[in-house]
Amino acid sequence: MAYPKKLSAYMAYSTAHREDAKAALIASGNEKPTMGDVAKHISAKWNALSDEEKAALKAQTEKEYEQAVAEAVARGEAPEEKDGGDG
Repeated sequence: MAYPKKLSAYMAYSTAHREDAKAALIASGNEKPTMGDVAKHISAKWNALSDEEKAALKAQTEKEYEQAVAEAVARGEAPEEKDGGDG
């Protein structure tokens, strides 16, 4: 398995709600929603959340990331070295 990558709360929310957004768009008459249609739908739902709901999602995302990192470390994995881009 690869070392986990940190996701923003929005990206985690987007991933979790993508299929529901597609289904809602199809149900509303858009037979083939584009990625842009789905992204707009998810963005509107995200923007409708309260600050408290967003904070809870952020805390959950952080907790899941920390757990995934602990599991990766237990397996002996380490984060990939980032290239400085100087060459």
